[in-house]
Amino acid sequence: MEWPLIRTTHRAFLLCNGTKTLTVFAVAAYDGDQFNPNLLSEDRDAISAVQEAIHNWGKLTLVYRPSEADIVILVTSRPSEDLLAVYDAHQGAIGNFLWRVMGRGGLQSGETPLVT
Repeated sequence: MEWPLIRTTHRAFLLCNGTKTLTVFAVAAYDGDQFNPNLLSEDRDAISAVQEAIHNWGKLTLVYRPSEADIVILVTSRPSEDLLAVYDAHQGAIGNFLWRVMGRGGLQSGETPLVT
């Protein structure tokens, strides 16, 4: 069984749920999805950067409804630090994160070291 992998500069995180391979993901910010008019532009840019990086990797399929996803990736981008966290889509962000990484400048368009 091939398990999708989110690669990071520090470690590798295998995305698995028992025996099922996770292949579908959604990306949003903690404050809402990219279509939320009140979302900060930094978070909207971080969502796009993460979507593009994972799409270019070619191992996971993007969906825009978290209810259709296996995992949900939530991001926050601030001048002091960026945050990327992976959640089980069936438990939502109210559950414990499966994996989380933080770093300065980690979710910028064109360079997403928190993802790659």
